[in-house]
Amino acid sequence: MIGEIKGAKENAGVVQGEFKFEHAFTVTTKVLEDLKVTYADINTHIQNDLALQVKISTKLALSVAYGVRHNTNPTAGTRATDTLSTVNMVYSF
Repeated sequence: MIGEIKGAKENAGVVQGEFKFEHAFTVTTKVLEDLKVTYADINTHIQNDLALQVKISTKLALSVAYGVRHNTNPTAGTRATDTLSTVNMVYSF
């Protein structure tokens, strides 16, 4: 419903970019980075996730991650930046 978004245009364009990086420190340990940017005239959304993954066995790994989301034009009553910390078990097929 484009009419409900203040400043929105029906013919506005959106540009999206993504950068992914993965580096293995050892056979069992790697770092992963995922950055996404979505730009539009009225808003820019940036999402960045950084994770450290350690293999426990041939099929299981433990991952600790930290994510940041930033919105340049947040909805009224919400913050522009939000963070998320996670601990995950990763299963490989």
